[in-house]
Amino acid sequence: MRWSFNLISMLLALFFGQSTYAATLVATFDGTGPDMNIYNTGDPVTVTLTGTTLPYSPNGIIPADPIDTHIDVRIVGTGFTEVSTELGIAGTCVSTMGCIPGADWVAGGAQGATVGGNYIALMQIGALSPGVPLTNNMTPPVPPSSFYTGNSSLTSIFTTTAGAPGVYTIDLALGFYGFFGQTVLRVAGPQTLGTYTVVPEPSTASLLALGLLAVAVRRRGKGR
Repeated sequence: MRWSFNLISMLLALFFGQSTYAATLVATFDGTGPDMNIYNTGDPVTVTLTGTTLPYSPNGIIPADPIDTHIDVRIVGTGFTEVSTELGIAGTCVSTMGCIPGADWVAGGAQGATVGGNYIALMQIGALSPGVPLTNNMTPPVPPSSFYTGNSSLTSIFTTTAGAPGVYTIDLALGFYGFFGQTVLRVAGPQTLGTYTVVPEPSTASLLALGLLAVAVRRRGKGR
């Protein structure tokens, strides 16, 4: 029995263990600083949420999730406004060759809304057949091949307003909410997808003091 368990564990590790096959979901920002995630109070904050899957490889296909054919990404909090959201494209895949895009996925009715204290950044329902992967934004085929290959991805852009100084997180909500992928590799909440920092604006008094200091330095320089 122990041998069988170890063998199954090894097979699962070989099949699922490569991180390149895992779905990813990352939030990026449009602020300042090295990571573009610093804002002043009152600034508009634009969040770009990018989900990526790699269900294929040059040596074969990591199958799409046969149980879940939907994407449901809910961000904790309120006050978000949708800017744009890509619509997923389904496809049919052939091992070692790639995928041929098919019908569009259907956007859920609650996408862009706030429900139960969570902002729904992505809610899309797959094709009627289970296990249909996304194929949008994959690498176009090189003739004579007609198969798309590489990463598939889906992007949602939304905004909020920077609040009081502090560190803010973009969190995937608790529950079976996540980005499409293998059940064992899917991105599921709760987890933090990105952070941004709000810093205090320089006060009027500080700016005035700096200005007076600059004038004094300049006059002193002329006096010499």
